Amino acid sequence: MVLLHADPFEASTIWREMTDYAQSTLSAQRKALSRKFALGLLRPFSGMNISVRLGEIAQTVLSRWPILPQAAKPTANVSYLTVSDRAHWLMLRESLFSLHRSWNFLPKITVVSDDWWKADEFAEVFAWWSTPIAVLTRQEVCQAASSAGFPELANYAQESLYGLKLAAIVTQARKQPVLFVDADILWFRDPASLLGDPVLWDKPRALRENNCHQRREMALRHCPQVLEPPFVNSGIVALHGELMAPEPLRSLVQEALPNPQDSSCEQTIIATAVKIDGELLPEKLSLVEFDDVNKFRCRNIWDEGYYSRHYVNWMRHMFYRDALKLRLRRDRLEARPSSDGGMRTFDANDAAHLMDRDSAGSTGNLPDLTMPRDKRIRVFYLSYTPPVPTWGGAMSFYRHFAERNDFEIFVATDSAEVQQYEVPYRFLRFDVPKWLKRMLRTRLYRWSWHYNQLIAGYFVPRRVWEAARVFKPDLVFTIAGSWNWTARVAQRVARRLRVPLVASFNDWFDFGVLMHPYFRGSIERAFRKFYRDCDLAFCTSEGMLEALGPHPNAHVLYPTGCSVLDNRREFIPFTPGGRPATVFFAGSLSAWYGPMLEQLVRASSDSQLRFEIFGSHASWSRDFDSAVRTTGVYKGQVTFDELKTHVLEADLLLLPMGFGNECAQIERTSFKTKFLDYLTFQKPIVVWGPDYCSAVRVAHEFDAAQCYTSPDAAGCIATLENVAHSSERQKQLVANARRMYQSRFEPSRIHAVLLRECEKLVRSQRR
Repeated sequence: MVLLHADPFEASTIWREMTDYAQSTLSAQRKALSRKFALGLLRPFSGMNISVRLGEIAQTVLSRWPILPQAAKPTANVSYLTVSDRAHWLMLRESLFSLHRSWNFLPKITVVSDDWWKADEFAEVFAWWSTPIAVLTRQEVCQAASSAGFPELANYAQESLYGLKLAAIVTQARKQPVLFVDADILWFRDPASLLGDPVLWDKPRALRENNCHQRREMALRHCPQVLEPPFVNSGIVALHGELMAPEPLRSLVQEALPNPQDSSCEQTIIATAVKIDGELLPEKLSLVEFDDVNKFRCRNIWDEGYYSRHYVNWMRHMFYRDALKLRLRRDRLEARPSSDGGMRTFDANDAAHLMDRDSAGSTGNLPDLTMPRDKRIRVFYLSYTPPVPTWGGAMSFYRHFAERNDFEIFVATDSAEVQQYEVPYRFLRFDVPKWLKRMLRTRLYRWSWHYNQLIAGYFVPRRVWEAARVFKPDLVFTIAGSWNWTARVAQRVARRLRVPLVASFNDWFDFGVLMHPYFRGSIERAFRKFYRDCDLAFCTSEGMLEALGPHPNAHVLYPTGCSVLDNRREFIPFTPGGRPATVFFAGSLSAWYGPMLEQLVRASSDSQLRFEIFGSHASWSRDFDSAVRTTGVYKGQVTFDELKTHVLEADLLLLPMGFGNECAQIERTSFKTKFLDYLTFQKPIVVWGPDYCSAVRVAHEFDAAQCYTSPDAAGCIATLENVAHSSERQKQLVANARRMYQSRFEPSRIHAVLLRECEKLVRSQRR
C-alpha cells in the first residue's frame, strides 16, 4: 500500500476550519471509545488502590476526549508496526498521539487487525493521524507467513494475538525496516538517535528488562541464555531482515502452538532470536519497570532520561494516568534540571517584551544555572543551529565550543536537534509563543511566518531571559545567516545584558528560507542592518565579507573541518580494473543539490562509476528516491563517526555547487563545511559548480580539487571518469589538498581566529 505524504498546511487548514471530515472523526472517536463513568470510583472506602482509581478516572476522561486532526510532519523511512484488537483502540490512539507529539519524523504506520474490526471503521476513528494508516488483516499476515515457508507460524497467528504479532514481525521485516511497538507504550522523546539508521537493522533488537517472564522449558531446549539477565522484553522490536534461521523458528513455533494464549511463548521466541544473533536496544529507549504501580506518585520519565515507557498488563492504569498528563501538557516540556546538574530542554513560550523596562520586572530565577566562574569566556549561544555532533555548521561550531575547552557555554535554541545528542553543555529549548505557533498552521501561515521572522524576535521568551541573566555571559553568540528570528532574540538579550553581540554569517539570508517576494526586501534589509549592528561579525568566506560590505570588526572565519584521519597513511590511488570507482557524497540533499545528484546518477548508468550518497531532506523525485534506496546508492544520514568509516571505501569525493540565478549569490557567499572535511579524508575531490562559487575559487588557488564548471551532468561524469583513470592526477590532487589544509584550513588555525577576536572583544568591553 502506498501512503502519500499530506501537505502540512492542508492538514493545518482542516484542523483550523473543523470541516465535516474533521467533525466526523471526532464523532467516530466518541462513538467508538467513550465509556460510562463508574460512580464507584468516587467512594472513599471501596478498598480500591488510589493509583488504580486515578487510572480508571483518567481512562474515562480520555475515552470522551477526541483528538483533533494533527498537522503533517516529515516522514521517516521505517514502518511502525503494531497489533491491536478492538478493545485496545483507546490505548493505541494514545500511544500514537504520544508518538506524533514527540517524534520529529513520522514513520509509516501499519496496524495489524485481529479480524474483529473493520478497516473503514478504524479509518474513521484514526482519521486524526496526518497520513493514511495501513491496515493488515490476519488473513493477509497468515498468507504471507505461509508463502514465506512457515505454515506453522500461520497457524500460530490464526490462534492468538501473540502469534499474529510474531508473524507480522517475521513477514514485514523481510520487506522493509520494521519497528514493532506494542500498543501499551507511550513516547516522551524522539528516539531516532538511539535507534540508528534503519539500513543497519539487519539483526533483531529488543528491549531489556530486569524481570521478564519466559517459557522456561522452551528456553532450556533452544537457548538457555534467555533465562539469564539482562532479560529480553518484546514490547519494542527493531529489524530489517530475518528474525532467525528458518529451522529454529519452525521448531520454536511448533512448541508454542499447544499454548497459543501464553504470552511467554512469543516472548521466548523473540528473546531467543535476540540472544543468538541480535542485541538489546539502548536501556534509555524504554522504561520497563513497575515499582510505582501502586503509588500515588509515579516515576518521572523526563527526569530519568527515558524516551518511552512500556506499561505491561498489570499497570495499564498507569498508562492512562501518564497519557492524560501528556494530553494536558499543551506544549512540549521535555526537560528540566537533571540530578547531575545538567539541563535538559524545556519550552519557554511565555514571552517578556524587553523594551526599556527594568530587568527585574521581566525575569525569573534559575538557580540551577549558577556555577563558579573560571577564566574562560562565558558564551550564551542562542541560535536555531545548536552546536551538535552532526554535519555542516552545527558540527563546525560543536568543534569550536564543545570539543575544545576555551569557552564556557550555555545553549538556547528552538531546534529539537539538540535533544538527539548527549552534549557536554547545558541547554534550553524554547519556541515561539503558542498563538503564533497556531497561526503558522493556518492558511495565513505565510503572513505569520514573516511576522515571526521580522517582529517576533523583539519578544524574548521569559525563560531565555532568565537563563541568560543568571548565566551572566561575557558575550552572546548567534548565527544570523541564513536569517532567522532567533538572531533578533540574541540581539535583544545582548543589549539588555549590556554585553557584546557576536554573529556568524554562514549563509546568505534567503538560503533554505520560505519567503514571500513582498517581504524579501524587508528581510534582506534586516539581515544587512543586523550585520552592521554586531559588535563582532564572522563571515564564512571572503565572498560573504564582500557581499555584506564594510564593518569595523568583521573577519573571515572558515568552517572547521575534522582532524586528518591518519597522517601516516599513504594514499593509494584507484586503478581501473575489476570494480567501478566509488563516488562519495555526504551533505545536504535539499534545494538544488538533490536534483543535481539525481541528474548525475542517471547520467552515470553507462559509466564505470558507482555512487554512495549520504544526507537528509532529499529534494529529488519520488521515483528516483525509491530507486536509490532499493539499489543502496542512498544510505540516509549517519553519524559523523560512521561517515568516516564509509569514506575509507570511497575512491572519489564529490562536492556539487548550484548553478543558476536563484542560487548564484548563495554559492558565492557560502563555504561548505564538507569541503574541509573532504580535505581530511585524503581522497581526490571533484567540485561540480560554477566558476564564481567559493569552492571552485579556493580549489583553483591550490589546485586541490578537479573542477567542472558546466551544469551538464554528462560532462561531470566524464570528469569523474578522467580522474578515476589517472593515478598521477589523483596523487597530485591529494597532495595539493594536504597543502591547502595545512596552510589555511587546519582546525587549530581557524579556531585561533575565533578565540583571538572574542578575547579582544571581551577585554575591550571590560575596560
